[in-house]
Amino acid sequence: MNNDYECEENHTRFCEKQRESSEYAVQSLSERVDKMENSIGNIVSKIDAVLNKMAAMDRAKTKRRENMNKILNTISESGDLDEKAKRHHMEKMVREELQRWDSDSSLRVPNTSSNPSPKKKK
Repeated sequence: MNNDYECEENHTRFCEKQRESSEYAVQSLSERVDKMENSIGNIVSKIDAVLNKMAAMDRAKTKRRENMNKILNTISESGDLDEKAKRHHMEKMVREELQRWDSDSSLRVPNTSSNPSPKKKK
């Protein structure tokens, strides 16, 4: 009878250890999943920032192309001016456009990440 009791006690202790071990494994896996989700979120944020910068660059490129087309159309439509006046007009328009390019803030996208993640040491 004492032997049955010891066997039952051993079984109960074994089951308790198994349950604790399973809980630890689940907790450990949960922490790993949370860490991975955080890492993935950071990566997605960085990709979004790069895509936003590329979109801004594309918009600026399109705007510049439109402005250059305007300049060329204006030059070709000014048929009643002599060559010197055309040249002067063209130089003025190109200079103005270059000044707009220099002051164009569309290429400078503000840094949306106020807290850059530190580099991990390997």
